Amino acid sequence: MSVLKPGYRCLAGLAFIALTSCSTAKQSIQLYESPPDIPSYVELESAPFYPQRDYQCGPAALATVINFHKPETTPDSLVPQIYIPELKGTLQIEMLAASRRLNRLAIEQDGQLTSILKEVANGNPVLVMQNLGFEGYPYWHYAVVIGYDLDKREIILRSGEIKRLVRPFSVFERTWQRSKFWSVIVVPAGVMPVTVNAESYSKAAIAFELTSAKQQSLLVYQKGVQRWPGNFLLQMGLGNISYALNEYSEAEKAFLTATKLKPQKAEAWNNLAYALIMQGKKKQSLKSVNKAIEIEPENSQYRDSLIEIGKLM
Repeated sequence: MSVLKPGYRCLAGLAFIALTSCSTAKQSIQLYESPPDIPSYVELESAPFYPQRDYQCGPAALATVINFHKPETTPDSLVPQIYIPELKGTLQIEMLAASRRLNRLAIEQDGQLTSILKEVANGNPVLVMQNLGFEGYPYWHYAVVIGYDLDKREIILRSGEIKRLVRPFSVFERTWQRSKFWSVIVVPAGVMPVTVNAESYSKAAIAFELTSAKQQSLLVYQKGVQRWPGNFLLQMGLGNISYALNEYSEAEKAFLTATKLKPQKAEAWNNLAYALIMQGKKKQSLKSVNKAIEIEPENSQYRDSLIEIGKLM
């Protein structure tokens, strides 16, 4: 993803500065014309609030979404992890990484205002990035959407030093647009947001697995294949994490499904072979690894697998 680098100062107090841009709030107009099928008013009043000191809106906003489901951290403990003094702010990539280190699944949304509202209606606050400054003089700011009112056409945020900042959809959209409509859902493993697709969920699950506990990753993949059983990447991920946890039967099921979804993917047959041999299924394992070699005969990795599996017999 692109990283927005200039001007990371987070404004305190009433931080919305008049924008010189006359851009049309197209999504807000569409929202008025075709309201989504969600409750007309939702406010997640239990969302924690941490008054944000100058420049440190990132740690405060991130702590808000992380602690909404279960307290895990504080803004002060996040500061040394994500705050960059030279930039006087926090990069988006650091926000995502810190979420994963705390066993939270961070999923980037599709840039649609409707998706933010649907997620809030589903009970999940949404982390957003805004530019509250002038054209050519940006002031980047992280906030958390915790509610909305469709009848009044307003959005409700935890922002800066204001616990309940209410702004028209159109004003919010213009400030949010400058961040290329960046918004993120941060949830515990096992919680499935309603607005994500298989691609964004898979991407988040793979990144989560790299830094999080294996049991938590298992929950993420299990939830993913429940919703998208035909997704190859999620089935492979479930197989890999099940294998790492010595759940060889479950790994076999996932890898076998992956081979059916994409029969010409050698890695699926190779991994299946390992799950089989660990259960003593020697003939099936040999057949599976030889299938991988048949698909990619020039790949030495699969020939090495054949040798290794032979030693396990």
